[in-house]
Amino acid sequence: MGRCVDLDIMRYFALLFLFGLAFGQINAITTEGKIVILNSDGSWEYATDNLPVSTSNSIWKAKYFVDDFGDQTDDGYITTNLKGTFSNSATTNSKLGVRFIIDETVAIKLYEYDQNHPISGKISAKLYKIMVKHNGERTPDFIGRNHSDRLVLNENDSKKIIELFKAGGSFIFNIEESLQYSSGSYRFKIQDASGFDSIWQTLFVK
Repeated sequence: MGRCVDLDIMRYFALLFLFGLAFGQINAITTEGKIVILNSDGSWEYATDNLPVSTSNSIWKAKYFVDDFGDQTDDGYITTNLKGTFSNSATTNSKLGVRFIIDETVAIKLYEYDQNHPISGKISAKLYKIMVKHNGERTPDFIGRNHSDRLVLNENDSKKIIELFKAGGSFIFNIEESLQYSSGSYRFKIQDASGFDSIWQTLFVK
C-alpha cells in the first residue's frame, strides 16, 4: 500500500515537473501543508519559510537570521514591509518605509524618503514614543529606543505588541521622537494583521 502511495506521489511531482519545464520554478504543497519549490532542472527543496498554507496571504513572513559567514541559522523571526509617511521641520508627509523584525523582541526600522538606509541612532541614541490604535481603540503608549539602525521595544512592551498582533485586526501607528526640540513623526497603518499568530506558533512554539 505504501509503495502505491509513493508511486502516486512520484507521478504527482513528475506532472508538476512538466509544468515547471514550461513555466520555470513553481511551488507545490505537501499533505502536511509544507511548501516545496520545484525547479525546472528536476530538483526540489523545501521553501525557507515553510509555513501553514493558511498564512500564505498574510502580510507577515518568516525569515531566518544568518551567522557571520552568511549562512542561515535556525533562529527565525517575523517580518513585514510597510509604507507610510513622515514629517519633520524640513518636510511634510514624505514617503516612509517601515520594516518590523520580531522574535522575542519587537524592533522597527524606519526609512525616511523610502530609501534603503534606516534612521540611525548610532551617533546619538534616540528615544521614541509609539502610539497605537488597534481596531480603532487606542492602546497605552509604548517606548522605543534606537541605538543602532532600529527602534527596539523593551521586553514588557514587546510582549504587549506581540499579543496585539496575534489578535489580528487593523493597526495605526504614530511614532514621535521624544526630544524637546524635535518635530519628527512617523505614521503608518496595518489594514489586516491576520496570520501573525500562525507564523508565531510555527517559529516559536515547540
